[in-house]
Amino acid sequence: MFCRHPEGVEIDSVAPDMEWAGRELGRRALEAGYERIAVCAGSPGYPGDSAIRRTRAAFFAGYLAGIVGSVFPRGAISIRYEPPPEMSPAYKDDDAVFDWYGVPRAPGGARTLFVMTNDMTAIRLVCVLRQRGYRVPEDAGAIGMLDADCNRHGDMRVTTWRIDPLEMGGAAVEILLDRLEFPERPLTRRYLKPEFVDHGTL
Repeated sequence: MFCRHPEGVEIDSVAPDMEWAGRELGRRALEAGYERIAVCAGSPGYPGDSAIRRTRAAFFAGYLAGIVGSVFPRGAISIRYEPPPEMSPAYKDDDAVFDWYGVPRAPGGARTLFVMTNDMTAIRLVCVLRQRGYRVPEDAGAIGMLDADCNRHGDMRVTTWRIDPLEMGGAAVEILLDRLEFPERPLTRRYLKPEFVDHGTL
């Protein structure tokens, strides 16, 4: 699932429109009164060159581009990458990892929306915020990604984006059948809008 179709690859494809989602998030954050967006992006420094890593990077790149290009003031958007592998022990300490992300120890300052790469880290973030005395979303907010099982069926849910795999698969099959019937037609690149799922943390 690429959020941007790879250049120079002549194939029909379907992708979630993550750039649209990023722009929409910027608009919603501004309307909700946030003063700052902190994007906690995946680390670019993980070793290896797997297809999964490249896909995740491309997926989030479009989202980030949409946020930066949205109506939200660019100067109020900060990007913080996950701690690199050599800092992985920091993940055992909530304070250490969230200090890395720039989460203040106590409420105060600019009201910030934290944008996480997945629902699990967003849920963990909300737990830490509440432990530090934050009201969510009054003092700070959080949004996850993909509406994973842990979010849909857990006791605590976070606002997120849902990408329907059945819609993606159906669109891919439709394009494939069209290609088989009309092999000479122009390249098809279809973007599907993710669904905004509001669980009250934005």
